[in-house]
Order: sequence, then C-alpha cells, then structure tokens
Amino acid sequence: MPEQNQSEVERNDVVRRLDAIISLLSQAEGRTVRQSILALSNAGLRPFEIARILGKEQATVRGELSRAKSKREPRSNEEQ
Repeated sequence: MPEQNQSEVERNDVVRRLDAIISLLSQAEGRTVRQSILALSNAGLRPFEIARILGKEQATVRGELSRAKSKREPRSNEEQ
C-alpha cells in the first residue's frame, strides 16, 4: 500500500475511534440526545460532525439546535 494511502487509512481509523469516544462521553451521566447535541455544539462541533458522532440524521441535529436557539432568543431580546 502506498505511504499516502496508508496514512489516510490510519487517519480515518483515528477519527473513527475519537468519534466513538466522544459519543460515549457525550451520552454519559444519563444525558438525553438533545443534551448531547447541545453539549457537542457548544464544544464547537458542526451539525454534520455531531450527526456522525451520535449516529443521527443531520436534520435531527439541525432541528434540535434550531429549537434550542428559538428558546434562547426571547431572553437575548429582553437583555437588549
């Protein structure tokens, strides 16, 4: 196997393992899927990354983030 292909395989393996670890940690302590999505988003992950990690559809992740944002908006309007 050429060196470049080998390093790509190794990188993909590392990414897969990190995704599994992040998924386990994000769902620890009885967190709901919604709580996990919000925690991963707050950690800076993008919706497609969160969906991949949690094994959910991107639409599910985007929907949860949108609902969370709409619930927060009235508070930010009151502060202004």
